[in-house]
Amino acid sequence: MTEAQVPGMGEWKKSQIETPLDFHLDTNKVDDVEKLIKKVGWDDALTQINDNFDRNPNDAEARRRATLIVRLYDEKVKPLRDKLQH
Repeated sequence: MTEAQVPGMGEWKKSQIETPLDFHLDTNKVDDVEKLIKKVGWDDALTQINDNFDRNPNDAEARRRATLIVRLYDEKVKPLRDKLQH
């Protein structure tokens, strides 16, 4: 198999395979969001990340951080949401 092929997915070029916005090979960047939440709390972390995203809407790192905090919050409230739906 060539480098441009992925089993079960047909032929792809490496540039066509995109990673999710909250995924980053440098785990320190992902940890920055979690560290911010632990340091200042959810409300202030959300405010800071939202303000940064408003100032830099086309910045990939600002978008990644915004996406990550939304996903982390969704995971946090999922158990309560599940209880309310039953």
